[in-house]
Amino acid sequence: MHKVIGILTIVILALVAFGLPVSAQDGTLASELNYPRQIAYHADGNLYIAEAGYGGAIEMEIEDPASGQMVPASAGLTARVVM
Repeated sequence: MHKVIGILTIVILALVAFGLPVSAQDGTLASELNYPRQIAYHADGNLYIAEAGYGGAIEMEIEDPASGQMVPASAGLTARVVM
């Protein structure tokens, strides 16, 4: 049973990671996700997806670890959990 749950989790994560819509039991789609991070099924059958968000209204500059250059970035309260 644990293998089935593990495989199902990997498949759902792959669908979300590659930006493909995830079909729910009622035919609705999970789309337009902003950096999805975690997923979970509730006992009532709903799929919950935690999103890191896209930044926000606060503009700043941060150092790019790869180049050492300062690059523009944004921050804000855009993280959410969708059902």
